[in-house]
Amino acid sequence: MLFLHDSGVLPNGEFCDKLRRSVLDIFYKSLHKLLDSETSRLQTNRHHALLSNKTFHASLFACCAEVVLHTHLCTDLKFPHVVNACGIDVFDFLKVTESFIKCSGRFQGACCPACSPGTQNRWQ
Repeated sequence: MLFLHDSGVLPNGEFCDKLRRSVLDIFYKSLHKLLDSETSRLQTNRHHALLSNKTFHASLFACCAEVVLHTHLCTDLKFPHVVNACGIDVFDFLKVTESFIKCSGRFQGACCPACSPGTQNRWQ
């Protein structure tokens, strides 16, 4: 798929590698924070069910991709394209996004339009 940066310039391979590394970096940091949060909430460090859930991982990856794409102004690949490309339902994405935002606290609005202040009416 071809996509353009907001500047209208086609990103090169190095730029795409940077985006991929950024998504993976945020993914693993977020996963760690989410697991810490679940450990505190459930008073256990046994998270086999969560860690073996492919939908959870795909949704978390989509959240991280939305943040990176939003940050780098790659408007052609934003919500809902990432959700569709990851093969997940919007409902599952939003469930994980809520936890993602609670743990990170600083990406609200970057994950999807539904998370931005003042846009809740779009989903009603």
